[in-house]
Amino acid sequence: MATRETNHSLSTFLTDRKDLLALAHSIVGCSHTAEDLVQDGWVKWQLSTYPADRAKPILRKIIASLAMDWHR
Repeated sequence: MATRETNHSLSTFLTDRKDLLALAHSIVGCSHTAEDLVQDGWVKWQLSTYPADRAKPILRKIIASLAMDWHR
């Protein structure tokens, strides 16, 4: 059963997905890799205990970090 926090996080993810993809793509230069990184970022978010009201900045940080790691 989804909690209110999960619903808020999912809503944020779906609303900002294009921006998250653009962020990852700007770092790695490949749309397929960017898609994988955004999905990995979502899984990482789901496995964490981050506050739902900080979903947008934390998801951006997670995805940027994953992209930078991939780029290296």
